[in-house]
Amino acid sequence: MNEKTTVKRIKTSSLQLTMHELVHIRDLMTIMLPPYGSRTVSASLADAEGRSCIDGSLWKKVSDLCELAGVPTGTSAPDYVISIVEAPTLSVIPINLGEEIEEVECDECLEDSPKDFMTHKDADLSKSVSEETHNGCGI
Repeated sequence: MNEKTTVKRIKTSSLQLTMHELVHIRDLMTIMLPPYGSRTVSASLADAEGRSCIDGSLWKKVSDLCELAGVPTGTSAPDYVISIVEAPTLSVIPINLGEEIEEVECDECLEDSPKDFMTHKDADLSKSVSEETHNGCGI
C-alpha cells in the first residue's frame, strides 16, 4: 500500500493593502444589486463567469483580514446598493436591421392625429403640463 498522493498546489500571491484599500475592497464586495438587495455585484459577477466558489473564498479572506485589522464587517459595516439617482437616458434603437420600413407621408394621416381625439379636459391638462414643463426654460 505504497500509493503516492499527488497534491496539486495552487499558486498564490501576496498583496499588501493600506487600511483605506482594504476598506475599499470590503465595500466593493458588498454592493447589493436591485431590486431586492439580496445579491451582491461580486456574487453576480462570479456566477456569470462560472466562478461562484471564488466569491465566497475571496470574501472569507477579505473578512478575516478586516477582522485582524480592526475594520468592521457584517452589521457593523455600511451597506451599499446600486440605485438609479436620476432619470436614465433612453434611446430608440432598431432591432431588425435587415428590414427597412419605408415611411410615407399622407394628408389623411395628419387628419387623424391624436390632437383630434383630445377632450377639453385633456387639452387643459396638456396645456398645464406643457406650461409647467417649459416654465422658465425659454421654450
